[in-house]
Amino acid sequence: MIKSKYSILIAIALFLNIAIQAQEIKTEQVKDSVINLKKAKKYILGGISIKGNDRFSEQSIKAYAGLTVGEEIKIPGDELSSAIKKLWKSDLFSNVDVYAAKIDGKTIYLEFDVKELSKLGLVTIKGLRKGQIDDLAKEIEFKKGAMLTENLVTTTKNFIQNKFKEKGFLKTKVNITTKIDTTANNTIAALINIDKGNRVKIKQISFSGNSALSDKKLRKTLKKTKQKFFGRFWRKSKYIEEDYNNGLDNLITTYQEKGYRDAQVISDSIS
Repeated sequence: MIKSKYSILIAIALFLNIAIQAQEIKTEQVKDSVINLKKAKKYILGGISIKGNDRFSEQSIKAYAGLTVGEEIKIPGDELSSAIKKLWKSDLFSNVDVYAAKIDGKTIYLEFDVKELSKLGLVTIKGLRKGQIDDLAKEIEFKKGAMLTENLVTTTKNFIQNKFKEKGFLKTKVNITTKIDTTANNTIAALINIDKGNRVKIKQISFSGNSALSDKKLRKTLKKTKQKFFGRFWRKSKYIEEDYNNGLDNLITTYQEKGYRDAQVISDSIS
């Protein structure tokens, strides 16, 4: 097997750096209801009916929505928007529509028309040895009976890629394809195809900004992360991210022990 070889460049600065991390604020869009009234008006909620449900009971869906028969609500208004949002956030439905089924004076009857998410049926994994497939199938949430969501697909891909990245396979590719499972209602069969690629080997480790300690000394601080060296067959030069990060921590500790308290790695790159 051909091994991929990479060089690592580590830049070192002997000064104090204060990092400020900005918090990412995520917004979530709520689907507009299809109730079409000219202006907001207060009603007494006379009843709630559910349409389109198969696996989930009407009572369960009403509980998720959080509306109570007999309460006063404004249509359109916050109460209805909140109910729709709760149903979306349950990760059980691919579509939620709301209709005014009946209006009797100041009393309104709502109908929720939902489309349930498909669930996973048969999940097949290819591209690995049988033992690896069996282990991976136990670790992932992407398995028979799970609700098929975009988030589940994304997190599954990321999990598999990170799993093999930690073992030195930095270019692991994961492709998930789906098709309708004709053996069961609203069920999807899935294929997870994995290409680990070649394990990355370290050809050379270089440093910049290290006036106090030599390259040779710094390479020793990286411990398990070693560059390729002719004649050294007892220790592999594979790149393992966890070992590499631990080595960087040890590198900084070495500088601090030499009196450089503010030493830090300002950048590192793999090429």
